[in-house]
Amino acid sequence: MRFFNVYGPRQDPSSPYSGVISIFADRLGQGLPIEIFGDGEQTRDFVYVGDVVTFLLRAMMRESAAGAVVNVCTGRATSINELARTIAHVLGSEPKIIYRPGRTGDIRASLGDPAHALRMLGHAASTSLADGLALTMAATQTRRAGPHRHG
Repeated sequence: MRFFNVYGPRQDPSSPYSGVISIFADRLGQGLPIEIFGDGEQTRDFVYVGDVVTFLLRAMMRESAAGAVVNVCTGRATSINELARTIAHVLGSEPKIIYRPGRTGDIRASLGDPAHALRMLGHAASTSLADGLALTMAATQTRRAGPHRHG
């Protein structure tokens, strides 16, 4: 299984392995500007963790999937600028963006082809970016609020 840009609830924005979504959401949630390296037109294929789980479960149920190379992706390219606007929209805020010089070695475009996964596993990612971000942001806000005490 070849995972593209997986995102979802419980990503830690302080982790060195954290993705852009959790970092942007954390900064926007705190009212801080977000930093974009380069012009923001770099594209990524963001796939919601719930869809990833479905891909994995289907692969485990098919003997023909053992050892196969399968892209776990949506087949939809999203620019970093579009991502920032979408996260801000989900959070009900207006993003303040600071553009920084591009980083050496940063990939300009990353997009998976889901056709083989659809043929082999009979599944395509079904969670839209906006819906996946809404689920992710709701979980993040719940986690920030802390445990609720009843009684």
